[in-house]
Amino acid sequence: MGRPLPQPATNVRGIAADETVSTLIVTTHRGMYRSDDGGQSWILKENGLPAHLEAGPLVRDPTEARTLYAGYSLLPFPELWRSAVEGRNLLSRVDPVSDGAKREGNVMRDLTSDECLRLHRKLGARMRHAFAIAAALAAAITGRTVNAAATFDHASYGTTQRGQAVDIFTMTNDHGLRVRFLSLGGVIAEIDVPDRTGRPDDIVLGLKTLREYETLPGHFGSITGRYANRISGAQFTLGGQTYHLIANNGPNTIHGGPDALDRRVWTVSPTQAPEGVAATLSYVSQDGDQNFPGTLTTHVTYTLTNDDALRIDYGASTDKDTVINFTNHSYFNLAGNGSGSVMDQLLQVNADRYTPSGPDLIPTGEIAPVEQMVNARGYDHNFVLNQRPGDSITFAARAYDPRTGRIIDCFTTEPGVQIYTSNGMNGSVVGSSGTTYRQTEAFTLETQHFPDSPNKPNFPTTELKPGQNFRSTTIFRFSTDASMPPLPR
Repeated sequence: MGRPLPQPATNVRGIAADETVSTLIVTTHRGMYRSDDGGQSWILKENGLPAHLEAGPLVRDPTEARTLYAGYSLLPFPELWRSAVEGRNLLSRVDPVSDGAKREGNVMRDLTSDECLRLHRKLGARMRHAFAIAAALAAAITGRTVNAAATFDHASYGTTQRGQAVDIFTMTNDHGLRVRFLSLGGVIAEIDVPDRTGRPDDIVLGLKTLREYETLPGHFGSITGRYANRISGAQFTLGGQTYHLIANNGPNTIHGGPDALDRRVWTVSPTQAPEGVAATLSYVSQDGDQNFPGTLTTHVTYTLTNDDALRIDYGASTDKDTVINFTNHSYFNLAGNGSGSVMDQLLQVNADRYTPSGPDLIPTGEIAPVEQMVNARGYDHNFVLNQRPGDSITFAARAYDPRTGRIIDCFTTEPGVQIYTSNGMNGSVVGSSGTTYRQTEAFTLETQHFPDSPNKPNFPTTELKPGQNFRSTTIFRFSTDASMPPLPR
């Protein structure tokens, strides 16, 4: 029996003033309501899913774990690596082909340059069930949202141990997608993104207090530099001079040293953005900082666009020959901060090769096919992206959570991306979610130059000279499988 919709309702998807629709889905604090008569009556299911959606007519060949919906095909794998043509293209648009062609397996467009990774080796009934739910919800939700003006706000977040004031900044685009970051280290503390039903959740891991961001390891959400990733032996030679850095990863230096840019307070200024909201963070690292040569002036601009993308633009200049490598160290969990392991989430990386490393995670200098990769304790690997001549920016990776439908597409001008599945988290940190963070709690998409490039002359150079202006861009685009964008070709 139908019952009145409680007020106020939240997250209404697919309703416009000039539209007439028959099937509506609304989420509230109590759960999901469905109406099949244009909103005249509503049925509440406490578990959030109407029972008749669980085995809807859109599901085809469930025993083969294949779900076709909204023009897309989702093909889970039994193995980690690609097993057939389908395995190269997890989330691609289905070509209009005959039933016979489908039976022959020719439903996927072939991207032979893409390598698809699973964060878990086995696929159970729960994920197949999630695909069936995705099919039904994609048919029921039209995907429109109500627009509002983009905003940029800030508030005090506290004072560092050095006595410096820290602010927290909030960028909200005209769809309501929200990014919050700190002036300390440019830490991205929250990214609030809707799931396929329109229900928002924070998808990055964070810490609870300013003191924890100052003192705990992990580089949660921060701008990482002056040199992201590792430098072997905590030293490198440049222009005939050897520079001895500060070791903070065994005998090596990682992410710029123990007191690097992630622990510094940056100057933040609002920036004009024609299609969104933006802010520029600036910091001057003096000559000899963490024993790196040269005074390095760095500007990082965060732009939250109205088409639901977070763009990060890096710029730097120096007064002395030096080496640099920047990245953002956000830990993503598309099911939501504190939701547990990402082992059932899917990741596709646009890379045929990677840089093998030894037990200390220092690259050997070889660039090898990904088929040779050894995955012992989770991922902490640098992938060599497939870059085409003339491309100004490259598709790097797509991550997808079948349970919530959330998707991240990553694009970058950098030659590599480090995939890290939070292997160092051991339950000793309670995050901003109030839950304990453990191994596989999240993954990173650290776009960057290769680890130990200053000591590997065959790797792309990370040298920066006076008079040169370093430029780099990374874009994280957020969407759901209710309105899934096609993969870049």
